[in-house]
Amino acid sequence: MNRKLLNKHGTVTADLARSIMALDAGDRLPTIIEMTEAFSVSRGVVQNAIGFLEEEGCIVLSRCGKLGTVLEKVDYKKLYDFTGWNPVVGAMPVPFNDSFRSLAAALHTECRRFPVESSVIYASGAVIRQSMLKKDFLDYIVTSVAAARHIVNADPDVELLFELPDCWYEEPYCLLFIDSAETEIRDGMRVGVDPDTIDQMELTKALCRGKNVELVPMPFESTIEMIHDRSIDCSVIRREKWLHENLALSPRPIPPTDYPAADTTIPAILVNKNNYGIRPFLQKPLSPAGIAEAQSHARDIQSRYSF
Repeated sequence: MNRKLLNKHGTVTADLARSIMALDAGDRLPTIIEMTEAFSVSRGVVQNAIGFLEEEGCIVLSRCGKLGTVLEKVDYKKLYDFTGWNPVVGAMPVPFNDSFRSLAAALHTECRRFPVESSVIYASGAVIRQSMLKKDFLDYIVTSVAAARHIVNADPDVELLFELPDCWYEEPYCLLFIDSAETEIRDGMRVGVDPDTIDQMELTKALCRGKNVELVPMPFESTIEMIHDRSIDCSVIRREKWLHENLALSPRPIPPTDYPAADTTIPAILVNKNNYGIRPFLQKPLSPAGIAEAQSHARDIQSRYSF
């Protein structure tokens, strides 16, 4: 929603609708004073917004004097029309392996809990997903825990919705050399790196710190081709099953660095702080435990992934 196109009454109505989307029938609404402070508007503007949503049949309220105002009934589909949100859209990496496919299936299953239309799209590169989140193209993004913490530390407009400690994001990283005799990055090497992939980029920078190497920008998907073409000498890459079956390649463990390699295997969900009301709205139907259970189920029936 482009908030600049709304007048004060429209903005407050949208924010109020977003707030109520996270409530259940029987919940108490914030007081008028609490809402005037939250929305930085006058009492009359708040009362007009409440009256408008009532007149449109979005909510039925029970006013109980000193006990406050209780949400008696709510029509979420009608209410959603006034939030200014489009259908709820999240993004995660392209599901090209079992871990991503099972996570995609889990999100697809859990997002059915939303009272409105929702979908999950796929975009490679945490930097790209972060940019789409900041531009309001997305309501949430999925990254690794390591990338999520890196983003939050660097970007004050993005915050963690929750980590998913019992879920699986992807295989651990390893170092891949064309020369099977190599075990570590050395001076003079050409090291492939994808600037859009935060985990790979940060691990690579940590491994190359203090060494005289050339960082060669490349799409993450081109790693194997560039190694075989000898365009690069090595790269940081996920330890996928097919690497063990390709005898021409030499994957090596990642030595300890100041970037938490273990946290690159665990997913997390991020939201835009400036997207008012999205955090409580998403937290209502989604939970780490629910997503973990759905992913476990998806991994058990992997021949029938649905996403």
